[in-house]
Amino acid sequence: MFKFISGTCCSIYVILFCVFPAHAGIVVGGTRFIFNGDQDSISFQVKNTSANVYLVQTKIFSGNDDEGNNNAHDKVHEVPFIATPMLFRLKPLRDNYVRILKVPGQLPQDRETLFWLTIAGIPASQDAKENNIVQIAVRNKMKLFYRPKNLPGNPKDAYKSLAWSRQGKTITVKNPTPYFVTLLTLTVNGQNIARPGMVAPYSSLSQSWCPEAGSCDIQWQAINDYGAATPILHSRF
Repeated sequence: MFKFISGTCCSIYVILFCVFPAHAGIVVGGTRFIFNGDQDSISFQVKNTSANVYLVQTKIFSGNDDEGNNNAHDKVHEVPFIATPMLFRLKPLRDNYVRILKVPGQLPQDRETLFWLTIAGIPASQDAKENNIVQIAVRNKMKLFYRPKNLPGNPKDAYKSLAWSRQGKTITVKNPTPYFVTLLTLTVNGQNIARPGMVAPYSSLSQSWCPEAGSCDIQWQAINDYGAATPILHSRF
């Protein structure tokens, strides 16, 4: 089975067009979140660094919902997590905490499961009107991993277990672990591969990255639980 998931950090949607000044916005206290199987909840900070009042909406989508982009609002009930508060008002230079709770639902216990957490903020209508600014919804999208208890191995070492092989132009990378491995950088013969993506647990990815003939030198880095880069590893074929 080939399963490859590419990651996107955030996207911006313009709701109303007009000339507006540069301003700060919503800052989320984390870039990825791990929900361990022995936890009842996790929480994180959301801060308004601007001079405007924001309305903030939180949602959690299935990892299969096209990265949380399409029709995800129709599938919220399928996700065994809720973020609370789901909608709140955030005053200038203030912060609030969002809590993620697990609700009844069946999830695989032999591997991690991916969800998407989105934090969308839009300046309050009255503030936007009075200051003649555009209403821009800033949608931060982050990975949320459910990690069951007692999974084998150490998640921080999962990237070391990736098995790379070559057949002609095709490179296959296999992930034999129960953990998602997010590739931060990937170079093939010195050429950077844009958005190398993520290899799901017990899955593999094949791409025509190598030349027809000659050597194929691969270097890669992954992202750990804290959003930091792992040491560079390499393989040569």
